[in-house]
Amino acid sequence: MTLFSDNFFVAIICITLYYTLKKKTKPEFILWIFLLVIQVFARPPGVFLTAVFGCYYLYTSKILSATKVAILAAISMTTLIGFLFYIPVETKGYIKPIAAGCIIVDKPDYDIPKFNGLEKSSISEAYAYLIEQNGVSYTIHLYFSKLGSFFTLTRPYYSPLNNSILAVHYLLYVLAIAGMFIIRKKRALFFLFLSNMILISNLTALTYNEWHYRFTLAIFPFIIVLSVISVHYIKSAFSEKLRKK
Repeated sequence: MTLFSDNFFVAIICITLYYTLKKKTKPEFILWIFLLVIQVFARPPGVFLTAVFGCYYLYTSKILSATKVAILAAISMTTLIGFLFYIPVETKGYIKPIAAGCIIVDKPDYDIPKFNGLEKSSISEAYAYLIEQNGVSYTIHLYFSKLGSFFTLTRPYYSPLNNSILAVHYLLYVLAIAGMFIIRKKRALFFLFLSNMILISNLTALTYNEWHYRFTLAIFPFIIVLSVISVHYIKSAFSEKLRKK
């Protein structure tokens, strides 16, 4: 069960990311823990983000070595993915779109005989059905189609004006890639951003996207911070060049 809206979830990610990155006083550490708990219940991806934030803190605080953090992260992710795939959830709202091979959910229900009438079922059952009906190669292609859909902000059913406004945001993708290149030597920070973006995008690739881009919103706190890093780097480099003239 999720407690809050997507806008609230994005806001919580922003605030939690801020306190994850900064050096915390004792009161701030307590606040950070509280924010992590809210993040877990705000939206399902919050559980994965919280695990990554926790691993980052354990490493940067020198509580655990890089090797131990890597092992902990691997165990955490494997466990969470296991829960995601094998815990039964509502069939109509969550499982049928996956079994139907939907990239974007475009209707309230799907007629799939194997799942009709089932109150709950698991993602693993949906994938077993999908592979049985369409084969492995189709399922792999579907995964990459969903991944592409996650990063696509425009939609064919939006107005040209709406799509034009959304297309401007692709500039942030370019700046974010540059930001990743800039922070590449700060390995903990680099892996924090990379891991979170991979996790969020893959949760959609493994399930399905919605008719709008609300699932993609969760990645924008990371995209925006990386973009700001790029802009600051460009501005500093330009200012330095002017001073030398």
